[in-house]
Amino acid sequence: MAKFRIVGQIIDNKNDRRVSGLRVEAWDKDLMRNDFLDTTTTDGKGKFNIEFDDTDFQDIFLDREPDIFFKVFQDSKLIASTEDSILWNVKNRDTQMTINITQLSPGFNLAEAKAMLGICSELNGQLQPTPPNTVPPLPPVPLPSNWQKIYRSNESILDNVWELWKNTEVTGQYALAFRGTVTTKPSIVEDILAVMIPAKGSIDLKIGDFSYQLAEDARAGVHVGFTLGLATLILDVIDKINDYAAKGATQFFITGHSQGAALATLCRSLLQYTKRVKVKDLTYKTYIFAQPKPGNDYYGYDFDAIASNQGMAFRVTNSCDWVPQVPFTIQLLKDPSAPNPLTELKEKLENLTDDFEQLKQLKDKIEEKLEKLPKYKLKDKILPTLNYTGCGIPITLLGTPGDNPQNPDDFFWQHHTAMYYKLLCETFPDS
Repeated sequence: MAKFRIVGQIIDNKNDRRVSGLRVEAWDKDLMRNDFLDTTTTDGKGKFNIEFDDTDFQDIFLDREPDIFFKVFQDSKLIASTEDSILWNVKNRDTQMTINITQLSPGFNLAEAKAMLGICSELNGQLQPTPPNTVPPLPPVPLPSNWQKIYRSNESILDNVWELWKNTEVTGQYALAFRGTVTTKPSIVEDILAVMIPAKGSIDLKIGDFSYQLAEDARAGVHVGFTLGLATLILDVIDKINDYAAKGATQFFITGHSQGAALATLCRSLLQYTKRVKVKDLTYKTYIFAQPKPGNDYYGYDFDAIASNQGMAFRVTNSCDWVPQVPFTIQLLKDPSAPNPLTELKEKLENLTDDFEQLKQLKDKIEEKLEKLPKYKLKDKILPTLNYTGCGIPITLLGTPGDNPQNPDDFFWQHHTAMYYKLLCETFPDS
């Protein structure tokens, strides 16, 4: 009978602290069924000791050398797993190892924000200064060295793309990143379909009905274009979350820039309510940059209740960037919560202004466009509101007004990821 002994230590990467009181389970990875080996608890110095023999893992294939991975629990919650970095064919009877963990903590973290912006820049094709040879130059956005891209989706029917990234230094930590607008007709149409549909319902897609819930409140409305964009990606996103959660993923950043920021926001909402994600105790933290407004105030309230109130969702905005100021917000007398004294003024004001007629004409024009997308059957779902708002804890970067000194026609000068990185560095200088 061969005996094995593993002496390990658990270290929190954020502060290099040895973590005590965590339950550690050792498992042997098998093709058909994983074998439980032993469990223990870390001591005051974050150390643990696990012992087992070959009878604990030998099966019908008569394994002689175990393939070991670990699960780490805080109380009953799984906070780390090494199933995606298995110790294959362990020969040494005495093995020493260190498990590095970083639990996603509430609050804005500059290093996290820079890492997510770097991923967004790579995904948007903007890692280099944008545009090049400007005076003064914009700094290139560095791609974080400890993050590795492990999956890129195909382009959807609306030319949306998302990527999955892995933190190579933190066990079980991943990032979902959504691409911003590209210069194709479907991508631009997604932006300009700026009417709202209910935040809970279904959309008749070509491949079948897409049922979704993005908020609890029946009054919540969301941007129809961004919702369609998410609908074309989300089943793939959830499949990958389930795949990697089964391999030990416990933490997911959700990020995006521009149109990608809107999709990332809606994605965070959907993950709150969907029953398709098999693991229920995953941790999500959202960093969104240059977010166009994704829904109305009731949707915003819901998003803040599920994510912002916990300090786990941040909306980073350049004060000189026009994209976060759209879609235009038009608040009508019926938009505020009832009861209120304003509703009594509605009839009188309608007689004094033609604003309501102009809004009706705008709504009719948008509905004409939607009729050209018959497979989505959206016309009867349109909400009579344009009361758009941003979502997430605001992180404001005070930009310097002005245009691109080399190209006055660059309408996105203040919107580039490189500008956001420059302002992040200036607003939060490293100390």
